[in-house]
Amino acid sequence: MPDSPNDSNAPTWDTTGNVLYNTASAAFRVGVQKITEGASIADAIVHWDVAIDQSYPITYDVIVTDLETNASTIYPSVPFVVNPDWLQNPANNSANEHTISGLVANKNYNIKVVAKDALNNSNIQDAGLNYYASAAVSNPILSSAITLDGLLTEWGSLGSYASNSDDVIGVSDASHISGAGNQANWRQVKVAHSTDTNTLYLGYTNHTSIYISWGFSGIHRQ
Repeated sequence: MPDSPNDSNAPTWDTTGNVLYNTASAAFRVGVQKITEGASIADAIVHWDVAIDQSYPITYDVIVTDLETNASTIYPSVPFVVNPDWLQNPANNSANEHTISGLVANKNYNIKVVAKDALNNSNIQDAGLNYYASAAVSNPILSSAITLDGLLTEWGSLGSYASNSDDVIGVSDASHISGAGNQANWRQVKVAHSTDTNTLYLGYTNHTSIYISWGFSGIHRQ
């Protein structure tokens, strides 16, 4: 539809997920739906769906807030692209994405999207999602430095990813991201790579005792 000079309404969020023909969307996808790490720790890929309005085109501002300092950076009218996952599964993935660069490692951010129409009416419904920019971890070691005995004594001097305080201690419930009853609820993860062979070591601590099946018992070499 053409722009209307009397349009004072902000765009409304919609969804590009699968809906029945001639049936209104049941659940709108408001703002940021997912944030994933980009090509480096300084990059974050922001995923969102679509907003609609009578005054096109719709543009999107991305607002990144440092949760420690409360300082915000606004990226206006970002050049978004199609989310490739949406092409394969629109029911479970949002349509658009944009990569934000310049994030600082070991910092917590809130990232949200503001939808604007051609008359600069803005939808500020999005509360955003929190995102932690994790630091790169590299632990080059000799193969003899690691003993595959289930103990992490020799890992004490190695760097680790940030500890996960988590909201669940023990086996996860239905609301937790790992799924109801899932024993794999990691608290801390360390990785190490050998300098004398092509071996990657992974050590982790769990929030509860875990049954070790065959899936955890192998060693993989490349």
